[in-house]
Amino acid sequence: MHVCLLDTMFDCHPKIEQMKAEFIDHLYEQSGRDSLPNGHPLRATYTGLWQEFCQRGAEEARQAWWDVQSIDPEAFDR
Repeated sequence: MHVCLLDTMFDCHPKIEQMKAEFIDHLYEQSGRDSLPNGHPLRATYTGLWQEFCQRGAEEARQAWWDVQSIDPEAFDR
C-alpha cells in the first residue's frame, strides 16, 4: 500500500484519489452551486459537499430504519 508522506493516516493510492476527486466533482455538479448568484458564499466552492452528502445519507438511513420499525417493531431485534 502506498501511503502519503504528509499524512500517514490516509491511503493516498492514485486510483483511490482519482475516484474521490471524480466523486466530489459529481457532488459539486449535482449541488447546483455553480448556478448560485455571484457573491453567494457557496458559489463555485466545494466546501461542505462531503458533509452534506453524509448528512443526506444518514437521514435516508434513519428514515429507512423508521419505515421498517413502523411495519415490524421487532425487525432489528432478531
